[in-house]
Amino acid sequence: MNKLILALRFYGRCLPAVMETAMKILFFRLIHWPFRNFRIRKASDKHLHAPIDINDSAFTTLDLFNKATKDYNVFFIGEEHAIARNYDIQLYLLKNFVEKYDLKCILYEAGFADSQFVNRFLKTGDTSILNKMFEKYRGTEGYTKEHYEHLLRIYEYNRTLPEDKKLFFAGIDIQHQKITGVHYILSLLPDKEPSESIRGAIEKLIKLKNTNISDWTRDTLKTAIFSVFDGMNDNEEGFCNFFGNEYFEFKLACEGIIQSYDCYSNGFLTGEFHKKREEYIYKNFVSIYNHHKHDIYWGAWGSAHTRLVGAGLLNGKTISQYLNNDFEPTKGKVMCVESMYYNCYSLNPKKDYRSYIVPWNGKTARAATASDSDYLLYKGSKRAQYHLLIKNSPPLTNM
Repeated sequence: MNKLILALRFYGRCLPAVMETAMKILFFRLIHWPFRNFRIRKASDKHLHAPIDINDSAFTTLDLFNKATKDYNVFFIGEEHAIARNYDIQLYLLKNFVEKYDLKCILYEAGFADSQFVNRFLKTGDTSILNKMFEKYRGTEGYTKEHYEHLLRIYEYNRTLPEDKKLFFAGIDIQHQKITGVHYILSLLPDKEPSESIRGAIEKLIKLKNTNISDWTRDTLKTAIFSVFDGMNDNEEGFCNFFGNEYFEFKLACEGIIQSYDCYSNGFLTGEFHKKREEYIYKNFVSIYNHHKHDIYWGAWGSAHTRLVGAGLLNGKTISQYLNNDFEPTKGKVMCVESMYYNCYSLNPKKDYRSYIVPWNGKTARAATASDSDYLLYKGSKRAQYHLLIKNSPPLTNM
């Protein structure tokens, strides 16, 4: 009996505390949590920029964005690859930067030789140049109908620009498609005999030009390129005299192939591969900048290359971080717009070109439902000043 009385007294003292705790939990669940969601939703709405109308040739829906970007000189659009609507909004943003900022240089996520073939296409409209280049993209996100048509649309737009405002591409990536690089280098060989001082270094390359492509081997290509590269290091003046005004293009194309050999020697998609690749991308940008010295640079790259803070590919440093932190002319002047996706599909060329839906989070979903527009621009985070929301996109189409 005494034990029962003691137990009742104990539980009597504990009951108010238990009830108080239960009421706190109930309050949190029923009142605080929905209000928290409301506050998050309002915070997202507060930062939401006007929906983008890609048919507005006056770019009025980008007025606030343009005011916020006037102090920057390098602009990256970070993307998830292989999503069709990337190209529609990127072309619109490209035109905006041409009209508002006098942009001329497009930073291309490809080797320098690829960009030079694209530039030849822009000047001539000869699609056979693109066709030959695209053949080497088989098995990648580059070998798609939308990528091809994107370059056609840039060509048509470029035709409308006056001569002093024409666009050009600058490929600052390593030369992944080495054979494309070799074709470009061979196209630069002058129709004259090299001087005795460089003959030994360049004779293997000249021999390649006079050899049927079907007789080329990996070893002959590699030997010819390394021979030229070593020769340039030993006697740059001799090579400069031989190639004349096209020496810069020859040198960058040759370096891009050497860089590719170096990166892939560490295994594809390893940490060392990505580290070296990003270092070379940075080096190549500096070369382009020092040669052209344009005021504005713009490019659409994979988001892992464009983050201003945080890790890039396999925890490496990104090209945006190199330019924003290390290169004096662009220090503190790099803007990143990171693409986010809602109800979008991507193409995977490494899995028989099957498509998959790109995942999204709650914040993206809330932003997506705030407007009927398929393109929204809103304030980002430390790794990207803005987020570009793309909605309802199919995947790219394999050619």
